[in-house]
Amino acid sequence: YPDFWDETSEQARQKGRKFLSDMGLTEAQIDGVVAWERTFKFIGNVLTAKMKELKINPETIKEFSNRLKHFIPHRWYGNWLVRVYEETTDPETGRKKQKTIHLYDTDSTLTRAAKSVRIQKQLAELDAAKYRRQYGQSNPEYKIELIRANDYPSESLQEAPSYVVRAISNEVLNRMDLSKLGADTEAELKAGFNQMMKQIYKEKAGGKLFLKRKNIPGYSEDLIKPAADYINHFTGFITKLEMMEDLSKALQQIPRKHMPKLFDYGVEYAKYNMRPVNEMLGFKKWAYMMYLWGNISSAHLQLTQDFITAWPELSKYTDRSLEKMITALGDVIYNEIGGGRISKQEQLEIERFREAGFLEPRETLELAGRIGGIFDNPRPATGIKIQRGVKYVDIFRKMEMVNREAMALALIRSGIKVDTELDATIEGKILGGQLIDNAHFMYGKANRPKLMRGLTSPLTVFRSFGIHFLGWAKIQVDSAIKGDGKAAGALLRSMFANWYFGGFASLLGVRFIASLWKEIFGTDLENELIESYGEVGRILWEGPMAQVFPVAFSRRVSPFEIPTPDDFRTWRRTVQSIGGVLTDLPIRMGKMWLDMENQDYLRLLEDASPSAISNIVQGYRLHTRGLEKRTGKPIAGIGTQHRVFQSPLKLTTPEMIFKMMGYQPKALEQQWKITDNVRQDQSRRLGRLQNWAARWTFAARN
Repeated sequence: YPDFWDETSEQARQKGRKFLSDMGLTEAQIDGVVAWERTFKFIGNVLTAKMKELKINPETIKEFSNRLKHFIPHRWYGNWLVRVYEETTDPETGRKKQKTIHLYDTDSTLTRAAKSVRIQKQLAELDAAKYRRQYGQSNPEYKIELIRANDYPSESLQEAPSYVVRAISNEVLNRMDLSKLGADTEAELKAGFNQMMKQIYKEKAGGKLFLKRKNIPGYSEDLIKPAADYINHFTGFITKLEMMEDLSKALQQIPRKHMPKLFDYGVEYAKYNMRPVNEMLGFKKWAYMMYLWGNISSAHLQLTQDFITAWPELSKYTDRSLEKMITALGDVIYNEIGGGRISKQEQLEIERFREAGFLEPRETLELAGRIGGIFDNPRPATGIKIQRGVKYVDIFRKMEMVNREAMALALIRSGIKVDTELDATIEGKILGGQLIDNAHFMYGKANRPKLMRGLTSPLTVFRSFGIHFLGWAKIQVDSAIKGDGKAAGALLRSMFANWYFGGFASLLGVRFIASLWKEIFGTDLENELIESYGEVGRILWEGPMAQVFPVAFSRRVSPFEIPTPDDFRTWRRTVQSIGGVLTDLPIRMGKMWLDMENQDYLRLLEDASPSAISNIVQGYRLHTRGLEKRTGKPIAGIGTQHRVFQSPLKLTTPEMIFKMMGYQPKALEQQWKITDNVRQDQSRRLGRLQNWAARWTFAARN
């Protein structure tokens, strides 16, 4: 059919639409064809321009352009194929021949969820049995077999232009002139680049992605998903090429002899970003589902980030920034529940931010990726309902999207659009949309600090916000030292917001100082502050927000905690302090074992469930049974400044509700703190007794 979508005259466009209409397509389908063709023509133009830039053979470019016309990508999903074929005999030679009639993929929801190859095959066998029954009635002469997708002969599978990918990548590698970086570095980077390209080929090999052509059987009948996958792979390919070119140029500008540490850092960064593996992704997904998914209190950090970093960043470029931030956040939340405080023009501008990628929930994607398995692309109606339920309860992801959208709205109302050019001391010229990344951070593999790469990556799970916050604070300090008063103001606003939501206890380093204070003076810094200044001291330590609710908010807004001597007092505390959620799995297993031994099934449910469920069970247990040891023995109440009691602490109804939401009631926080202080005092007393005993023994012997 004619390429009418690029015609400038209305008559030519209408003629083309009539051509497709005469073929039986509806208006909606014709609109789909136009959008499809424009998208893939754009992709072809980008690849063609890249090939011309690299001076690839014009004949190769021409061949590629011809093959890309009316391009439709298809992709296999699943590891098994059901092949329907007909067996015939050649009358001349007498040899038997097989003619493939159709191929079906076996990508069901259950097959995706199954991790075992054996179970995947058993599920695929069910699909094969279905087609045997189907063709047994209509075409009994056809035969059915189940084969691995990668074992099917790839000669008949017309792969999307991988020869172009290979030609471009080889040309880029040859033109980078890595020899200037030294033989060892050249070898390392070439190996990393080849590994990266190999991964691209691997994702497309074995008939996974190919063109449907006449007499070539089999393809995924889903249209939208393969198209999205193809665009995703294409974008990744171009991005990786440009990244490699830019990295090689940047490395050549670093004087290796005079700045060896910076050069080594750059080489390591390049190698890391060329590595196709996203370390511990499976563990991160598990940890996200266990600790953050559906957890209201964890989403509290997202709720406060618009004030801890977004408001300070916004204050550099507009007046009344706090008022604009609060109003924008309220309007976005109101809009989410069906209100209409955002004008159509503002909504259009927000969509421009979204199209540019600034409203993606990047922290959530860094922590969990896109939750897959049984929740990803479900086919049955039940699976779709489950997926909707999972997304609805994923409040952490939802709050990040709301916060980013709120900042975009505040920027729009300040006259800053996604492409507005702004001045920044450290970054130089930046665009308005980049302010959202500055405030809510970029995350992602290419933006991970060194601490979050490689072997140490699992230890930093759920600590990424704190690490990025330190980077943001460092930029403000550096800018303030250079005389930027707005950066100094932004840092002070951030500290104020932290204090407002979580008090002094949430500020960076205060917990460490309090621990040292206890080691040196033997008293609790919080109690000292409250005893010296009364109610004012309490507000200073807990923050104004904690005076409204019976909850200790400091742990929910603190961006980062410096390990204290108390964290290393026992081996268990040391492991938990360093390992974080990575070490929680074996600890959880131990707790569950004790629960089964004690036949405490309520506690077993609490320890085995994700936080969204565990918090509810724990709140109910502490309300009905009170604070107790794992053996079931009550922990005697010592009494706190919030409540005096003799029996084991039981949560009140309001405290139970907050606990079910994941917050720590102040009375419970104080109770654990007092209990911990008693244990530490006992440990110190025992240490002093042992010291005196050793001295006495030494004196007696001498």
